[in-house]
Amino acid sequence: MLPEAKGELTFAIYHIEKDDIITRDPSNPTLRVQGGKQSSRGIELAATLFPVNHWRTDLNMALVDARYDALLEAGGVSRAGNTPIDVPKKIANAWVYYQQTSWEAGIGARMVGKRFANNANTSTMQGYTVYDASIAWRVNPKTTLRGNLRNLTDKLYAPVSYAAQQFILGESRRAELTAELAF
Repeated sequence: MLPEAKGELTFAIYHIEKDDIITRDPSNPTLRVQGGKQSSRGIELAATLFPVNHWRTDLNMALVDARYDALLEAGGVSRAGNTPIDVPKKIANAWVYYQQTSWEAGIGARMVGKRFANNANTSTMQGYTVYDASIAWRVNPKTTLRGNLRNLTDKLYAPVSYAAQQFILGESRRAELTAELAF
C-alpha cells in the first residue's frame, strides 16, 4: 500500500513447472497422450494509483519465459527449449478512469506480444494492442449499469492459433450493456 491511500503495488517473481502435459502422441498424431514437461519463469508488476482526486489508473505488465523442457512430437522430433504455442513474452494492460460518486468513465489498452503458432517455433503470430472504453452509473448501492465498448479501433487480430495455418480471430468492435445487481 502506498502512503495516504494513493494506491497499491504488487510485484511477483515465479517459476512454475508442469509434468505430463497433454500433447500429441509421437507415434500417432491424431491421438493425445500425457508426456513432456513445460516450465515458465517470469515477473509481474501491477499498480493501482490514485494520483489526484477523481482519477484512478490500473497498470500491469508481465515478462514471461516459457518453454518445453521435454516434448517429443511425431517422428521423435524434440521440441525441448521451444516456446509453447500462444504464450507471449510480454503482456501489459493500462486503464485510466475518471470517477465521481455515482458514475465513472474509463479508457484502456491491452497489449499482447508476438507468439508462436506451432511447437517448432517456425510460425509467428504478430502481437497486438486493443483499446476499450467503459462507463458506469451506480443507480443505488445495489445496482450499477455499465456500458463497455470493446476493440474501439476495430483491429483485426488473432489471440489463439490452432497449428500454423489456423487462427481464431479476436472479437471485432462491439458494445455491451450490463446491469450488476448486489443482494
